[in-house]
Amino acid sequence: MENAKIVLEDLFTGVFYNLLEEEPYQFIAAEDDRYERFLLHFNPVVTGVDDPDEQAVYIYAYGKDVYIKGNNFSSTAHVFIYDLYGREIVSRPLSPSPLNKISVNLNNAGIIVKTLDAGKVNVRKLFIQ
Repeated sequence: MENAKIVLEDLFTGVFYNLLEEEPYQFIAAEDDRYERFLLHFNPVVTGVDDPDEQAVYIYAYGKDVYIKGNNFSSTAHVFIYDLYGREIVSRPLSPSPLNKISVNLNNAGIIVKTLDAGKVNVRKLFIQ
């Protein structure tokens, strides 16, 4: 578990918190807070799934957010998000951090997410709630 990473995302504050490297995460909650406040992001090592390609890019959605997870995004890495009619709705560079979060202002819609980095293209079709 030496290379493992477990990151807690607080959806209320937008904070990403590495649970293995930092002090316990403290927060204040109220009775009427959403019960879906937190997401846990696991490094594949923790789940027991071997990652044959450390350059792999994982693209997934939760709610109205698209997550793009990868190692070592270059300074030229870019993401494009299209609706199912092919209209571009997001075009922006990816940050070099291992997890990029992009909010999409759509309701109950299918989207296509394309990443370009160092000549590699990744495409994924997702559903936004």
